[in-house]
Amino acid sequence: MAKTRKYRLITQIANPAYLRRAWVKLNKSNKDSRGVSEETIADFSNSLESNLLIISAELKTRKYEFQSVRPVLVSKGVKDEFRPLRLADIRDRLVQKALAMKLEELLAIKYQLDNDCSFGYRPDKNVEDAVKKMVEYYKQGYHVILEADIKKFFDNVNRKNLLKKIFGELPDKTINTLLGKALAQSVGDLSNYDERHHHYFKDSMQGIPQGNALSPLLANIYLADFDQRMIQENFKLIRYADDFIVMCKDRNEAHRALSVAREEIHNKLGLELHPLPSPINALGSKTRIVNPIRDSFSFLSIRFDGKNIWVDPKKVAALITAINEVTDLSTYKNDQKYQGLITIFRRLKNLLEGWLSAFKYVDVDRDFREIDDHIDYKLTMTLLKMNFKLKSSNLRSKNLKSVRDEVQILLPDQRLNTGVPTCEKFVKSLKREVIKI
Repeated sequence: MAKTRKYRLITQIANPAYLRRAWVKLNKSNKDSRGVSEETIADFSNSLESNLLIISAELKTRKYEFQSVRPVLVSKGVKDEFRPLRLADIRDRLVQKALAMKLEELLAIKYQLDNDCSFGYRPDKNVEDAVKKMVEYYKQGYHVILEADIKKFFDNVNRKNLLKKIFGELPDKTINTLLGKALAQSVGDLSNYDERHHHYFKDSMQGIPQGNALSPLLANIYLADFDQRMIQENFKLIRYADDFIVMCKDRNEAHRALSVAREEIHNKLGLELHPLPSPINALGSKTRIVNPIRDSFSFLSIRFDGKNIWVDPKKVAALITAINEVTDLSTYKNDQKYQGLITIFRRLKNLLEGWLSAFKYVDVDRDFREIDDHIDYKLTMTLLKMNFKLKSSNLRSKNLKSVRDEVQILLPDQRLNTGVPTCEKFVKSLKREVIKI
């Protein structure tokens, strides 16, 4: 790429209009999300124009400094296994998003990011598209699946090599330092976590921090050569960030795909794939060659058996856990009684609708009863703990899987009074096309 002074990347990013575009594209679905400063998305939005001008001035004068990140551990659904997120302050997320947008404009074509196999964090692509592609290949006779996993991908990316790769393609150096600092934010207070979990947030010059607005794009850039090698070898690769499968005709092709993938990922990227299971240790392997008709198979939280597609039970269990957290009264102790209840109803509604929207393209209907019954139970318990009087005529008896007992829960018509829809009612309101095998 020819170097020219007509581009000043920092000036482009610092333009208030460009920052405003970044704000529009920034994920703002969780209005209560915050970093160490405790400023929420809603707070920042209330003074948006003045905030944009302040950030713009700091960027132009090279005085912008990233703050520490708020550490958050998200359960992977397995005991004592967590995904560490580093949540930046809202203003830092905005600058990171602006950087990501500019890098996307400059590098997407160079690294062929919009290819046929990459579905994660690409324009007009999502998990649903990846699952559709999997089913498409399956219908074409690719019934053997290489399911591979890169060991701690985000932790082990060689950041120095990644930045060198990016810097070499930029028209000037005006955002180099800013980009480096965006990936090297220190971690804030860890006192809320047990010391045995502190290692998840070890400061390091390696890796890409999860939760950073730049991370998805940088992951795709780092794996771009891997994508192209697999495409050149005519493998049916489906990749979503660091999760990938290869659809194959037979086990021989799957072993060949694994060999090529390992060569590219280990020898050229300095990363490792989990090994195939051995006869001694066949359980729990994260790299497998499977036939979904015979073997339990899940990809991107979607179960597939060759005939049906549904939500992985681990994801349903995670929703149940999230429902419990939303209805935990201890998190609302500073709210007035009725205000706290309204907050619970609102958050529960948003949680349920977001989850159902995410999985509307598969057979999520099979989970309606379990989810609805648990919501009715938690609403009942919440109302009783807040000393509301509930008539027996408004309750029904139910054996709940989640509590392993018979309990009294709200009748469906009483649930409607809370504003939290039933699963069936909300899904019917969606524009929905379930993937068919």
